[in-house]
Amino acid sequence: MTMPGRAALRTVAALPIAKWRPDAVSVLTLLGVLLFVIPARNTLQSLGAAGRPMFLLGLVLAGAWLCTWLHPGLVRRGRQPVRGLLLIYLGALLAAYVAGQRRGLDGVEARASDRSILAVLALVGIALAAADGIPSRARLEVLISRIMCFGAVMALFGIVQYLTHEDYSRYLRLPGFVMWSPALESVSRGGGTSRVAGTASHYIEFGVVVAMVVPLALYRTSHAVTKGARQRAAGALVLTAAAAPLSVSRTAIIGLGCVLLVQSVVWSWRRRFNVFVWLVIGVGAFGAAVPGVLGTLRSLFLNYKTDPSYQGRIADYAVAQAYISERPWFGRGPGTFIPAKYFFLDNQYLGTILTSGYVGLAALVIVMLGGITMAFGVARRAADAATRELAQALAAMLVAVAAASYSFDSLSFPAFAGLFYLTLGVTGALWRLEQRPVPTPAGPAAAAPVQWRDPRGDQPSVAELVPAARQPAGIA
Repeated sequence: MTMPGRAALRTVAALPIAKWRPDAVSVLTLLGVLLFVIPARNTLQSLGAAGRPMFLLGLVLAGAWLCTWLHPGLVRRGRQPVRGLLLIYLGALLAAYVAGQRRGLDGVEARASDRSILAVLALVGIALAAADGIPSRARLEVLISRIMCFGAVMALFGIVQYLTHEDYSRYLRLPGFVMWSPALESVSRGGGTSRVAGTASHYIEFGVVVAMVVPLALYRTSHAVTKGARQRAAGALVLTAAAAPLSVSRTAIIGLGCVLLVQSVVWSWRRRFNVFVWLVIGVGAFGAAVPGVLGTLRSLFLNYKTDPSYQGRIADYAVAQAYISERPWFGRGPGTFIPAKYFFLDNQYLGTILTSGYVGLAALVIVMLGGITMAFGVARRAADAATRELAQALAAMLVAVAAASYSFDSLSFPAFAGLFYLTLGVTGALWRLEQRPVPTPAGPAAAAPVQWRDPRGDQPSVAELVPAARQPAGIA
């Protein structure tokens, strides 16, 4: 090769793009775009609801994880509680699937059951890719920041939709895909207050998903490395906290309350006071800028017994009980309780009993409680404030998942289900990355700072850049 040719190759090799090596965080970033930014209505026409981009990517991740697991040197084979939790859940669903097939399904229910299993496999692939694939704490921080930013974009779509009464997300159609359902328009609830869905497939899903992003924004406002990153987190916090009430949903407000309550456990009293003051100011400013929403929400909580949605939910319980009594242990089969054929269920736990029986319900509860326990365990053992608050933020998100699932059929909505499994996987990754030997007090390692170094060498860690004695910045 000539000298100019070698010089050109050295120049190309020195470019930043030449040093970029994709990893699990890179793929999960694409997943974040599909979860928050691209409307869930996009699908491949031949596959129906199973052809949503998020599910297709999840199936690819599941296949990639399985291939790496079969190769002894490509996957981390250490302890990982997420694998056990998902194995229990998959086992329960497959047992329910077999029970449904033995019951005898018509063509519509059989196809719905197949799609349900494919969707669960995709979600499991997302969780496993995060739990076993995130290589370092530095890359985990990158993913947390990106999820927060994508959640803010979703919130911004909802705010713009509320202000303009125009759903601009309908223009975000991927090439080769079709819109599975028409766009949700701004509709009125209560005293004529408009409610919005942003890029989500339902108003409740939108409110709960953006509320679940709030803990990540709160964490980043205090523990992001640079001032610019903390300012971006503050902006994301304002957008997500303001967008959640625009769904005009009790479930969204309950989710918002859950995340704030759980995350405040690890705060100092000073920070709790500061957050409370900012909360009062924010509620006042929101009420002045968006009149009518707070009053409608207050009425929904105070007069819930006369609300048609609540009355319909209670009426459904008696009818559902008759179906449950027919097949209590393994249910009718995953995905077979089709609303168009039967009726809508606004309770994920009740829907799980109907389709997967009490065995499926137990497995779902084990997954939720297992993820929450993992996050609380990391927070309790954390050697620094940043790790403690991040773990508590993940626990808050999973608590919101458990609470919201009581008031709507949460896992039927792709953005919510995808964020749930992604959060579970990120919790498993943090648990794995924080499993280090505990130094003895007398040993020299007792005073050594925790080092979070990216093995790729292209990013410093949070702990390397933030002194241990530094007080949290931003909202604290």
